[in-house]
Amino acid sequence: MTLKNLSSLLFLTVAVFTGTTTCAQELVQPEAHPLGILFVVTDSTGLVSNDSPLYLASNHVKWNPGDASMKLSGRSDLRWQILVPMPDQDSRLEFKFTRGSWETVEIAADMTDISNRTLTPVARDTIEPGKPIVVELVIERFADEREGAAKPRHRSDTTEPLNVTGRALRLQVVGGAGAATGALRDVVVWLPPGYDDAANSERRYPVLYMQDGQNVFDFHPPTPAEWGADETATRLIEAG
Repeated sequence: MTLKNLSSLLFLTVAVFTGTTTCAQELVQPEAHPLGILFVVTDSTGLVSNDSPLYLASNHVKWNPGDASMKLSGRSDLRWQILVPMPDQDSRLEFKFTRGSWETVEIAADMTDISNRTLTPVARDTIEPGKPIVVELVIERFADEREGAAKPRHRSDTTEPLNVTGRALRLQVVGGAGAATGALRDVVVWLPPGYDDAANSERRYPVLYMQDGQNVFDFHPPTPAEWGADETATRLIEAG
């Protein structure tokens, strides 16, 4: 469904019959509301904190589970909130909440996976003038609460040693395009043998840029394995 279709819901009326009286109710699809959507979330687990923040992962941010622009902030009532503006994409919003990674995605109270969340139309007369649509939601459990689940690595933790073959440095950079604008991310740079030798100070090295950075050199659950780029580069260099 496109936003053109969504906007048509702004003029949708539903007839409600009570005896012989007809009441017309105008519905609004939240994604089509020009002032956006204010998500107010209750965390039933108590696991969400400033050290383990909550994020909204969705099809509108390419399902990034820890997008900095989708980080919820705390409220005085101990709930969490985020204001999501009216999207540019011509699609309905599908989303889930995480604590920064897919191993910490929300699940059902019985520990089973849940389907992607979507939004249903709301009655226009329930929307306060000049304010966003308010959507209140509850998180029952997180996937890392399951028995035997891997302990999540917080995206902001840059103190954990890198488990690589050879020498690598972790850099933090800010920036990106689209939904990643202003995002803080780690860049891991693997250095070839002899890179720091004085004899190589004027040498220029070719650079290979690899995406999916958290798995290139190291293993991060729930992925089944790392790429092994450090072991492969070491083997190729040793083989000449």
